[in-house]
Amino acid sequence: MCDLNRWLFYYKLLVFCNAGGFPERGASCCKRQISLFALCFNRISIAFLHHRPSSRAAIHCGFTLQAIIMSSAAARAIRAGIREGSGSGAVGGAAAGGQSSNHPEIPSLIPSDDAVIKNLQGRTILKLDEKYHLFRSFYELCDAFVHSLQAISLNAAQEFNAIEWSGKLLKKYPADFLGKALFLIYQATKVVRPSNTANYNRLTIAQQDAITSLHKSVRIAISDASTTLNNSFANSFLSASSLPPGEYDRKYLENGYVPTVSGYERCLCCGFTYCDEPNSNRAAILNNEAKKARYDAQLLEDEQKRQRGEVVLNNKNVPMADGRKRTGPKYETIFTHCHAGQFSCSTEVGDVPESECPIKCIDPNTGERYFVDLHGNCQCPVCQCDCNAIYS
Repeated sequence: MCDLNRWLFYYKLLVFCNAGGFPERGASCCKRQISLFALCFNRISIAFLHHRPSSRAAIHCGFTLQAIIMSSAAARAIRAGIREGSGSGAVGGAAAGGQSSNHPEIPSLIPSDDAVIKNLQGRTILKLDEKYHLFRSFYELCDAFVHSLQAISLNAAQEFNAIEWSGKLLKKYPADFLGKALFLIYQATKVVRPSNTANYNRLTIAQQDAITSLHKSVRIAISDASTTLNNSFANSFLSASSLPPGEYDRKYLENGYVPTVSGYERCLCCGFTYCDEPNSNRAAILNNEAKKARYDAQLLEDEQKRQRGEVVLNNKNVPMADGRKRTGPKYETIFTHCHAGQFSCSTEVGDVPESECPIKCIDPNTGERYFVDLHGNCQCPVCQCDCNAIYS
C-alpha cells in the first residue's frame, strides 16, 4: 500500500525546489535545484505508477507532476544542468534497491544491485581472504541463523535458507562468487541489521559479530556505488573510503554542528533535516582562507614582477610564460554529512527516546506512534531511512 504522506512530502519539496526555494544563487543553486528536482520526480513517480493510489489528492498530484516534468523545456533544462552545471551543490545517496527513474531524461539516484555486488567483488572494500572468512562465518553459523530468523521473520529465514549452503566448505572461492553471496546474505539479514536493535539483540555474540562486519562492508559498497553513479552529474559526492577515520560512523551532532548556511541542513538525497558538519570543518575553512590569501598575494607579486620585466618562476622554480598563472593551492574538503540512516528505535511499544528517533516515531497526522510490522520493522519514515549521504 502506498505511503501517501511520504510521497506528498516529496511533491511539496519538488514545488519548493521548482519555485527557487534555495537562498544561494548561481551555479550552486542551479545544481541543488536540479538534483532535488530529479530526486522528487523519481520518488513520486515510483509511488504513483506502481501503487496507483485512488485518492483524489494523489491523482491530482500525479497529473500536476506529469504536467511539470513532461514539458520539453523542463527536460532540456535538466539535461543541460546535469551536463554543464558546476558549483559546490551535490547530491548523493547510500540506499540500494536497484530502482530506476520512470522518466528517461532523469537519472536514478539509487545504485543497482549489480553495481553494489561489483564493488563487493573487487578488492577495495574487502580483500579475497577477508571475503572468504566473512562468508565462512555465515556458513558455519548457517543453522543458527535460520533458527534465529524463523523466530523473527519466516520470509527472511526462507530467503537465507535459499542461499546455496549445501556441500562441503571449499578452501578457496572466486571473488565473483563471494561478492554475490555476501550481498545475498545481506539482503536476507536486513531484519536483524545492527540498527534494528530489538532483533539484533536476539542473536548470539558470534552472529552479531558476523552481521556487524557484513552490513558495514555492504553499506560502504552501496555508498561507493552511489558515488560512482552520482558523479556522472555531480562530482562532489564523497565515498565512505575517502573520509577521515571515524567520520562515516560519527553520530548526529557528535563532534559536529548544524550547517551555518540556511538550507544545507536538509539532505538532498532523503529530504530529512539531519545533516551536520564535523568540527574539523571550522579548522579546514580557516586553513583554506589562509591558503587563498597567500595565493592571491603570490599572484599579485607575479604581476608586479612581470611589469618590472623580471622572470616569474612557478612552484617548481621553472620560468612561466607571460599571462600564465601559477598552480593554485590544494584546499581541504569541507563536507556535510546526513545521519538519517543512523536512527532506529529499539522497542516495539511504548515511548521512543529522541536519541533513537528524532520524531520519537510519532505520526504527526495522528499523534500516535507508527506501527511495527510482523517482522519487527518500525514504519516510521525516519527509522526506515538508510541515507548516509556525504557531500561537499
